[in-house]
Amino acid sequence: YKNVTVSLSTHSEGGLTDKDFSLAAQIEALPHKPPK
Repeated sequence: YKNVTVSLSTHSEGGLTDKDFSLAAQIEALPHKPPK
């Protein structure tokens, strides 16, 4: 796939938590290939 969108929310907390931001940082750190 060319693009992937990930949405994070902790429903039991009513929004974003520190764990959501931690997971987002881990996702951002994943290796990716630049477009050709």
